[in-house]
Amino acid sequence: MRGKVEIVVGAVPDPNPVMGEKLRRQKVAVNAACDPLEREHAYHRISPAAYRAGRIYQRIIEAARIGGGGSSFGEATGGGPTAGAQDAKAAEAIDRAAAVVSLTEQTRRAIGQWAEITLRMILGDGLSFAQVAAARREPTKRGTAKVASEFREALCGLANEFDRIGWRGGD
Repeated sequence: MRGKVEIVVGAVPDPNPVMGEKLRRQKVAVNAACDPLEREHAYHRISPAAYRAGRIYQRIIEAARIGGGGSSFGEATGGGPTAGAQDAKAAEAIDRAAAVVSLTEQTRRAIGQWAEITLRMILGDGLSFAQVAAARREPTKRGTAKVASEFREALCGLANEFDRIGWRGGD
C-alpha cells in the first residue's frame, strides 16, 4: 500500500438508531493520512469548532455531488421510475446545488475568495496540501506549508462566521 496509514479514533452519528432514540455517536477508526481535516484535528492544529465547520462545509458540498440515490417504488417493482419520483429527484438536486452556491457566496464574503477556494480544493475536491501547492505552482515544502496554514486559517474564519450567525449545521 502506498503512503502512510494513520489510524485515529473519531465519532459519527449512530447509523442505526433505535426508533425514537436520541442519536448517539459511535466511535470509528479513521485513516487521518487520507483526510486532511481529520489529520489537522487529530494533531490539535485546529479547534473543535473549526473541525465541525469544516465537516459541515464538506457535507454540503458532498451532498450536492451525490445523486438522489435509492429507488422509487416504481423502479423497485419493475415499473420504471414514476414522473413524480423523477420530479422529486430533480427538485432535490436543484436544492442541493442552490445550497452549495449559497454556501460558497456566504463563505467567500466571510473569509475571502482565496480562502474559500482553498477549502473547496481540499474538502470538496479531495486534494492534498501538496497537490494544491503544485496547482498554484509552488510545489515545495514551503508551498505545502503555506497551503496548510491557509487551510487552518480558512477553517478558523468559517467557524467564527458560523458562531457569529449562530449556525451549527444540525450538529
